[in-house]
Amino acid sequence: LFLGSWPVDQALRLADALVAPCGTRSPALVVEDTARGRELEAALVRNIGYGRTVTGSARVKAGQAPTAADLAAWQEKNVTRLVVLGEPDLLDATLAACDAVGWEVPILACEGTLSRAAPKAAAAKPGRVHWLVGTPTLTLDGPPRALYDAHDRASKGELAPLWTRTIHAFAAAEMLLTAVAAASAPPAKEAKGAKPPREIAVLEALRDRRYGEGEARTPVFDFGGRGGLWRWRLWSGGAKGPEPVESSLLPAEGFGPLLGMRRPEAYRAEPGTKVVWVTFGDGNSKPPRTIEE
Repeated sequence: LFLGSWPVDQALRLADALVAPCGTRSPALVVEDTARGRELEAALVRNIGYGRTVTGSARVKAGQAPTAADLAAWQEKNVTRLVVLGEPDLLDATLAACDAVGWEVPILACEGTLSRAAPKAAAAKPGRVHWLVGTPTLTLDGPPRALYDAHDRASKGELAPLWTRTIHAFAAAEMLLTAVAAASAPPAKEAKGAKPPREIAVLEALRDRRYGEGEARTPVFDFGGRGGLWRWRLWSGGAKGPEPVESSLLPAEGFGPLLGMRRPEAYRAEPGTKVVWVTFGDGNSKPPRTIEE
């Protein structure tokens, strides 16, 4: 099980951010050379959006940075932004490599890179780095109260945002502890059959974890074992460090490169494929209204 999003979902949100507020048409990718990094890279390349082209991609081993040769090649090709797909240390290493060659290119960083483990990125000048951050369904209404209170005490009254990696870690630990407690409880009197092994019982309890009063039947983990429903936000460097970007300045979630930002003639079906056309017209429209169908 993975308390994280699907690569395609994150790739679409990154593509949205490249449209607004980044305004980038020719990004280059710095990719952590892991299965997760390559999966996210492929998803972003497929969904980069109309009028945008991935100029280049460098896969970087753990603990390393993009080479000076890669950076020089991207400069010559007028790359206007780097997209970092990996862990926090890759983000800091990329910034250090760019600074070493005197290139102050802005960076868009994937979910999970906003972390105390990337102090160089957190201290970058305002606007140099944008972070995509995600919130799991368990915390849509804000951080758990116990975590918020502990953070407030540690901040000593200062207004310090609670970073999402901390929220994720707390939510994952709370889910695991709750599942272990449920698996350790004695079986109900009406239970039939033998109690499953402890490991199986813990997984069953995690799979059965649900959220939301109005969606009491919605599990946290989807069929593939990931946290399928997320709320996405964008953060950027401010005068006092990373802070959320005002959401009213951004397009509505999902209204990026796939909706409203392509010319109609850009939609072309491959010969021999089947196309379903859903229209929003009235009964007399040509073609007629079909959205309810």
